[in-house]
Order: sequence, then structure tokens, then C-alpha cells
Amino acid sequence: MDIQKRLTRKPLTTALWTILVAAMTLLLGVGCALLYSSGSLVGILDSYHTSIAVRTDRSHWESGFGGHQFEDKSFDEDDAAYFESLDCVEAVYFHTLSAAYCPDFIPAISAGGAYYNCDNSYADVMLIGEVTELSPLQDYSAIYGYEDGSVGIYGVLKIEEIILQNTDLTRRINGYGDEYLNFSIGVPDLETAEYIQIGDRYVFFGWYDPSIHGLYLDDGVTITPMHPWINPFYDCELVGNSLLQVDYYDYTAGDYNNRPPVYGQPSVTRIDGTWEEFLADPENAIYTDMIERWEKQQHSLAVLGTDNVDAMYAFTANAANVVTGRSFTREEYDSGAKVCILNEVMAEKAGISVGDTITLEQYLCHNTEPGANYNWSTNTNDTDGKLNNPNIGHFNIHTEYAPAEEFTVVGLYRLRNEWEDASYSVSPNTVFIPKAAQIEGASGGPSQEIIVYQWVDPNGDTQYLKETSVDGTYGIYFSMKLKNGQVSEFEALMEEDPRFAGQFITVDQGFGPILEILNGITASSVRLTGVVLVGWGLLLALYVLLYQGKQSRNVGIMRSLGAEPREAGRYLWGSGMTVAALGVAIGSAVAWAAMGVVQSKLFDTAFAGGSSQYSISVLSEDAVKVMVADSQLPVWGLLLLALTEMAVFALALGFHARKLANQPPRKLLAK
Repeated sequence: MDIQKRLTRKPLTTALWTILVAAMTLLLGVGCALLYSSGSLVGILDSYHTSIAVRTDRSHWESGFGGHQFEDKSFDEDDAAYFESLDCVEAVYFHTLSAAYCPDFIPAISAGGAYYNCDNSYADVMLIGEVTELSPLQDYSAIYGYEDGSVGIYGVLKIEEIILQNTDLTRRINGYGDEYLNFSIGVPDLETAEYIQIGDRYVFFGWYDPSIHGLYLDDGVTITPMHPWINPFYDCELVGNSLLQVDYYDYTAGDYNNRPPVYGQPSVTRIDGTWEEFLADPENAIYTDMIERWEKQQHSLAVLGTDNVDAMYAFTANAANVVTGRSFTREEYDSGAKVCILNEVMAEKAGISVGDTITLEQYLCHNTEPGANYNWSTNTNDTDGKLNNPNIGHFNIHTEYAPAEEFTVVGLYRLRNEWEDASYSVSPNTVFIPKAAQIEGASGGPSQEIIVYQWVDPNGDTQYLKETSVDGTYGIYFSMKLKNGQVSEFEALMEEDPRFAGQFITVDQGFGPILEILNGITASSVRLTGVVLVGWGLLLALYVLLYQGKQSRNVGIMRSLGAEPREAGRYLWGSGMTVAALGVAIGSAVAWAAMGVVQSKLFDTAFAGGSSQYSISVLSEDAVKVMVADSQLPVWGLLLLALTEMAVFALALGFHARKLANQPPRKLLAK
């Protein structure tokens, strides 16, 4: 007998066993494919997702202005070390703020002209005008509880000439045909207030507020017409012919109670002739330097240094996304590479593309002198106590610029809402760089208490004036990267710790719900694969006993006619392996075609179910397709599975064929 005759003598039997082997191979292939995919997807999901925690809670206290202020809860290096020691925390990040002058940079201006928190740093203007109206002087000591006798001057200015103004302001001065502005100035005493007189001409330098509103006393009575505002910088003192802004008081010089002021730019200066004649006067030389620095400020942008831009809340919550190019590499973070990520709106305005280089002259955008108040660039009035929209701060004449450096643009990011004034937001005028590439002294990091002045009191005891730097300990300047899938563990630990209960918001980009579904799919795949393996083993036993065992009489005839046991065994093994191989081949081919469809349907349903359980997800429809494709059991895996099945069949059939062929012919014929 030969193998061909055996296979064709009973074609229905051969076909039935081929179909059974193919069906079991198909089920085993699909089950193993799902098991492989669900396990692979967990790893792929981990690379797609970033889980973070941000700290938001700050204690409230009543301010002297009758409103609410926020005082950040102390966060020091010991706290950072504690969080880093937690198994559910992967890393602790302090993102830091500086600024940079970039000749190519053109600031983006919000469409509504509402510069608060977003682009107010570019709204400083200089103009010449005549004072046409003055309201009664406001006694700040009585209104705000000050003890220094300071007063406020409020009035109306008729615009004569605009000297400096950002050309991209959407709502420009005189944008409504109005030639008047309201103004307000804070001065130390009544004598200084007499410097401002109706009918006199002055150079005003300050922040221009394009919103239209009136000027009100405490009783709510409007005393001036409705005009935009110009706000010369407060805390001014009369020096020579100018009201100069007091940047800070020097605690390191002189008696503590008589510390000398350090002046910044002028706020208001009387002018009698033309602007050209005014600048030619040596007494007004401060304006020349100020104009140069104003030009630099108009081409300056906020710089956020980070060790992981993807772990910043805006990027984790999909409020910002790198849409062109790429993010930073770990090597670039560690080495402080001169690379940057720009906003696509700013890049388009400046004609900058990925791969181009830009020049940055970094500088510190907050006052760094002893005793200085930290600039608005690290403080906002966000009522939730969540810092947002970092900016370069208002004009500071004492700014020192670092040497120019060339940075390569590796990515462009897009904002979901370019002028969102929500917690943790950034404006288009923000550039991201590796923290190690940032200028030294950038604001941010653990809180530190510093001694800004010390003196000996009349009793001979040394006294200290201390300030606590809270830059970077909350809001946009701080985040923790959590291990994906362990957000609930972190939340539980925080709620159990009275130091931090209620102080964190967590975001996992939807990893948790999807992981839960995938774990369910994995468990189901394990059960399915187990059942299929049991069925496959049963099929193998039946195949050997029923299909191959039924050949005992044929083997007996072959032996009686003089065939050797080895020859009879080859006949048995060969005919059995032919059917098994054909079934495995057909089943594997169908499995390869079917498992992609089954897998896609199953995981599409899983991701669709997961997406309904969370509001933030990084998985688009295209991303899901890519992930499903990447997690599919590769062809070599299916081939390996088929070869394994063939090997098991070969061993089982070979053992059975050898045992059967070595039996006496009479015994075989009797079966």
C-alpha cells in the first residue's frame, strides 16, 4: 500500500479529519494571537501614555486689599525625595522659567486684546499727552491700610503723540477714534502728587489696557468719561524731572528703616518741547536705554526649561501637542542640548520651520536682587490656585542678557486654545528647552528660605529679614510622572497622608480604563487558549487512536506480505502526517486571515468602550489602528506555532506508528 491510495480510498474521512485539524489549528492560532496581542498592547499603551500628578492646593489668607491671596504650602527637597521614594512615582520634575530675546520672534497677540496673563508683557507703551482732568487724590493709607502715607493720582490724558507701541496690537490706541486715556499713578506723598497738573504735557510709559471702562470711587460714582487705560508703573518717586518706578529697596545698604530705593524705568516725565528736544536733554538719558530695552522686550519670549515636556500638564491633558517634528530625546535632556520646541503660530509669524536655528539671549524674567518682589511672571490671580500662562513679566530696566546661543528647532506644538486662561495653560509666546540648557537662576524648584538682610537691634541681638521663594512649587512649574496603571495607588497614598491630602490632580490619558479592559481581554484569551489547548490535545488523541489506529489491519497485511516494521511504520507515519500537515497548513492560513479581523473588531470595541470612561485620551482612531497592527502576532510567530503543532503531531504519530508496526502480523490482523 502507498500513502496516496490511503488518502484517496476514503476521501470523506480524509477530508473530515483535515477539516477538524484545520479548525482546531484556527482556534489555537486566534487564541494565541489574542493572548499575544493583549500582552503586547499593554507595553505599547505604556509608550503612548504619560500619567502625571500636579499639585494645586494653596492656603488662603485675607489680603490688605480685602481680597484673597494665595500662599503656597512649603515644598522642599525632602518632600521631593519622599515622592521619588514611592514605587508608584517614576520621577519628580521642577519646570523652570526664564526669558530670552530672540531677534526673529514676533509675539502673538490675543484677538480680543485682553492681555491679562497671556500677552500683557507686550502691551507697554510710551506716549505724549496733556492732562485734561484729575480726580480727587486717593488716600491709599485710608483705603488699603497702608502706613506709608502713599496716595493715588487718577485722571484723563489727551493723546498727542504715540512714541512706542507694539505694532501687532489688535485693539490699538485710538482704535475707536478716542483720543483720550484714563491713567492712574501711585506716589509716596501729597507733595509728589502735585507734580501732575492739569494742562501740562507729560511723557507716559506704562501698560496699555485696551478694555473700555470708567474710573470709579469707592461709592461707585463714575467721575471720568469711558476711556481705555494706561497704567504707569506704581510705587513711583520724584527724582529730578521724572517720576521713576522703584524696582526694590536695597536691604543690603544703609539702615533697615531707611533703606535706599533702586529705580527702574521712568513712569511719567514732564515735557515742554518736542520729543527730539526731550531726548537730547542729558537729564532724560534714561529714556534712550529704556527704548532699546523696550525693543528687546518686544522680541522676547517666555522660556520653560524642563526635563520632560511630555510630563507637563498641558501636554499630558492634550491642551498642547507636538504636531510637527518631535519632542526632546532623553540624551538631549541630559546633555542640555541647544534644541527647542516652538508654538506653530509663533513659528509661522517668524517664518521658522523644524530644522531651522534661532538665536536666544536668555535672561531672568524676575527680579533677583536681595529683597526684591518676584515678578508677575510667576504669580497670577487664578482663583483655583493653579499657576498658568507664564510670561516674561513687565519691563525691567535692570535685565542682564546672557550671551547669544543658537538653538535648533526640533518640534512645533499646537495649543487646543491659544488664549486659554485656565490652570496650567501656556500662551503661544512660550518656548520649551531642556532644563540643562537654561540660564542659571531660572525661577522654579523646591522652596528655599533666604536671608535678604540682617541687622543688630538695640538689645544687641541679631535680627534677620527672610523671604521664602515659592517659585515652581505648584501649578505649571511642578509635576510628577507616575507609573502607568498606578494612579489609584498614588491617590490612595496621598489621601492617607495628612500633609498632602486633597492637594493633587492626576491625569493618566485614559490608560487606566483601557488597561482594565485589556486585562479582561487577556484573562479571556488565557481561558480561551486553555480550552483550545485541551481540545487540541483531545483531537490529537482521537486522531492517533481513530484515524491512525484504524490502519492496524492494513499494517498486518503489509507485514504478512514481507514488509519490514520500518517500512510499515513509514507508511503509517507518512499518511497520518500528510493529513495533519494539510490541516495545520489550512488552519494556519485561515487563522492569519481571520485573526486580524477578529483582533481589530475586539480591540476596536474595547477602545470604544474605554473612551467613554474618560475625557482625556491620546488614542485617535488612526493611533488605535497602528497599535492593533503593531501588536498583531507576526507571521513568524504563527509559523512557529504551526511548526510546533507539526512537531507534536510528528512525535505522537511516530511513537504510535513504531509501536503498531512492531507488533506481530497475526495480532494486527486479529484487530
